Amino acid sequence: MDLPRVVRPAKLFPQWDRFSRSVRIPSRDRGLIGFKPFGTQSYLVNEIMTGIEDGVHEFAVLKARQIGSSTALMMFSLFWLLKHKGLQGALITETDKTKEYLRGSFAKIHESIPTKFSYPAHANNRYGIQWSNGSRLVYETAGIRKNTGLGKGRGLSYLHATEVSEWGDPEGIDSLRAALSQRHPAACYVWEST
Repeated sequence: MDLPRVVRPAKLFPQWDRFSRSVRIPSRDRGLIGFKPFGTQSYLVNEIMTGIEDGVHEFAVLKARQIGSSTALMMFSLFWLLKHKGLQGALITETDKTKEYLRGSFAKIHESIPTKFSYPAHANNRYGIQWSNGSRLVYETAGIRKNTGLGKGRGLSYLHATEVSEWGDPEGIDSLRAALSQRHPAACYVWEST
């Protein structure tokens, strides 16, 4: 566990650490490799988990480039959705190009999860992934123009909203926020952007 000594470790952090170190990720410099979290990645995930333990379920992450926060959040998304049965989640990106890139990364990571940490996927396609534990993650695009339909027809208890500063419609964000559960004990909503 690579956490600074002054940080309070979340109760579930050791499980995430074991989970994340057991999978392979597509890397920019070395192809498909085993994931070994940077200190920044461990810190980010631990802070989210600690927040949830303290009753906070919504997080704004302002990230720098090339510190691995997107990868850490993908690992966290998979861990959280597999750990908690029946979570209804969404990964929402600013463009279709980013959505397809992250979907491909999710697919590669998901293929490498050991069975002791996973459930069979009933569906795994360009629209999302659904596991036998009842959790699902749908892939959506917010767009860089007007999109007031975000979140319509969905009830979400998990959200990874990426590159939010590029999203084109504040009304769409309001619509999405209306779809978020205010009661689920494992609800987690991460809004992040460079």
